[in-house]
Amino acid sequence: MLFGALLQWVPRTNALNGVPVIQEVSALRKPQVWGVMIVAALGIASIFAAYTFIAPLVTDVVKLSPEIIPVALALFGIGMTAGNIYGGKLADLYSARGIVIGHGSTLLILAALAVGSTNPWIFGCSSQIVETQF
Repeated sequence: MLFGALLQWVPRTNALNGVPVIQEVSALRKPQVWGVMIVAALGIASIFAAYTFIAPLVTDVVKLSPEIIPVALALFGIGMTAGNIYGGKLADLYSARGIVIGHGSTLLILAALAVGSTNPWIFGCSSQIVETQF
């Protein structure tokens, strides 16, 4: 049923026709492509690492009740959603500068989270806006 709905409502356009796979893979010969892939992988890994340790941060570091974990995860999720929306718009407007600003902001927020995570207010603000900047 889902496949049928996709066939029905996804527009058919020639803009989606791609190039042969060999041509796409040949881009991996360029050092710039590897550089972008490394930056993207490190950015994603930093967010995954922060997400992985939200529960221990809430309970062990900030000393909040385990009932706060879903709230912290929800705040992180809201930040990730906002980050995808606004980060995409920023990257569309200023491709290279947007990526530098996004990754730089994420680095600063993750550093604030690491340094100030024992404070419940800093923890809450950092975990919510960590992805908004990405």
